[in-house]
Amino acid sequence: MKVLSDSAIERVVALGEPLGFLRGQCVSSQVRGTTIVSAYSVSAEPGCVGGRFVIRN
Repeated sequence: MKVLSDSAIERVVALGEPLGFLRGQCVSSQVRGTTIVSAYSVSAEPGCVGGRFVIRN
């Protein structure tokens, strides 16, 4: 995790295999141990093996 500013962090994740999705598709992420679920728009190329999320805190 990387602090980008007082109100934003960056989280980069690596995947074991390419992610199958279509441009403009959303993915949901849940914070472990909570009921908080957030949706994120995918902006990478199909077949990527990682993800980068910018999260406001």
